[in-house]
Amino acid sequence: VLICFQNYINLRSWCDKDSQIGGLVFGRPARKEVVLVLFAPADSLNYSTVDFLTNCLSADVKLVGNISIDGEDAPLIGDGFTLTTTREILENVDATTFLVQNDILKHSTLAPDGLSLRAQVGFSCALRSGCEGEDLKNNVEKFVMGLDQLAFASIDRGLFLRKNLDLEILTKQRQLFDDLSRGALQYKDFTELNSYRGLATSNKDDTEDQKMVPIVRITRGGCLFPPVAMKSSNAVLKSIE
Repeated sequence: VLICFQNYINLRSWCDKDSQIGGLVFGRPARKEVVLVLFAPADSLNYSTVDFLTNCLSADVKLVGNISIDGEDAPLIGDGFTLTTTREILENVDATTFLVQNDILKHSTLAPDGLSLRAQVGFSCALRSGCEGEDLKNNVEKFVMGLDQLAFASIDRGLFLRKNLDLEILTKQRQLFDDLSRGALQYKDFTELNSYRGLATSNKDDTEDQKMVPIVRITRGGCLFPPVAMKSSNAVLKSIE
């Protein structure tokens, strides 16, 4: 949603202030997913522009709708849906009003397609003079290989995710995520998951408890981390000092 507003602000920054503006909405119809919203002057809103933009996007992305701005004389392209808004809402980046007025927060109209997760990872490594490229490549490969060893958990909510979960545990976790997502605002409500690395190596018998430790940065200050446990996941999560 915020990208939608930013695209409008960018267009207004160079477009003539008296230009009539309209918006095009591109998405994946099969997944009911919006991937891009572009604004353009009314005289550029035509099927030639749509064909050009569609050819620049993934093959499964199509024009799915338009954005009509109150008071702007811009054509509607295609037979998709139409979202309505005002210049004031766009200029003030009022995402809540935009979503509520267009009934976008009605989850019953959306087809669920797995969990919506966002992960941020990073690493640091030493590079030898003259071997920077080789060292960086080797360290990145080791880092990526280690990602499969990570587990993610929220102790307060009893959530636990990792590769090769037991089917019974996986079913329970899916139910927990379904309960959390029901009635949530997809642009506002979220749950942070702490990352953990398993100390035990994988084995054929995955029913045994595996010790886990949180990934933390150790500083000279010496912060204390209270012990935590997660019974529903068959994994004991231990802290470090």
